Amino acid sequence: MEKQEINNERREIVNGLEIIRRPWKGTGAWITIYNANRRPENVNPKPIMNLAFKSWERAEERIRQEIEARAAWDESKRKRADARREYQHTLKAGDVLYSSWGYDQTNIDFYEVVKVNSPKTITLRQIGSKHTKTDTGNDMAAFCVPSPGHYFGERKEPFKKTVSPGNQVKLSSFEYAWPWDGKEKYSSWYA
Repeated sequence: MEKQEINNERREIVNGLEIIRRPWKGTGAWITIYNANRRPENVNPKPIMNLAFKSWERAEERIRQEIEARAAWDESKRKRADARREYQHTLKAGDVLYSSWGYDQTNIDFYEVVKVNSPKTITLRQIGSKHTKTDTGNDMAAFCVPSPGHYFGERKEPFKKTVSPGNQVKLSSFEYAWPWDGKEKYSSWYA
C-alpha cells in the first residue's frame, strides 16, 4: 500500500486501485478511484468511481466496498485462468462440432475432429450438411444435420485449434463451435 498527501488530497494504491480522497463542502468527501494498473500512455484515464459524500464515514464505507469488489473480481479472474490452464478436452477423432452464427440469418457450419493433437488442441475440417426438413414456415430456412466425411467450405483443409472449457472452439471473432448434440439445427438464408 502506497500513500501520498498533496494539497489536502490523500492518494493511496490498494489492490490495484488508485484512491484519491479530497475534502468537499466542509465535512464531506470527494472520492475518485482509478485502475492503478493502467497503461502508462493513458494520461487521461476514466475513473472507476468519482463521487461526493456528505460524510467521510460514508465515503470510507464505499471505498471499502470497492476494494472488496476488486479483490473478489481478481480472485474470480484467477480461478477462471486456473480452470482454463488445467482444462483438458474430451473430444476424440470423428466427433462433430457445430457453430451457429450470422446477422439477420442463422448460418450453421459443421466440423469434424480429424485428429487429437494434445489435451488442449485438435485438428478440424469443415464438413457439409444436408437438409432434413424444409417445412419451417419460411421459404428460406430448413433444418440440417452434418455429413461426416464430406469435406466442404472455406475450411475444408485441416486446421488446428485450441479447445476451451466446455469443449468449445473459437473459430473466429464471431464464430464458436460446440459438440453437436445429434439434433437437427435450424438454418436460414436470404438471397
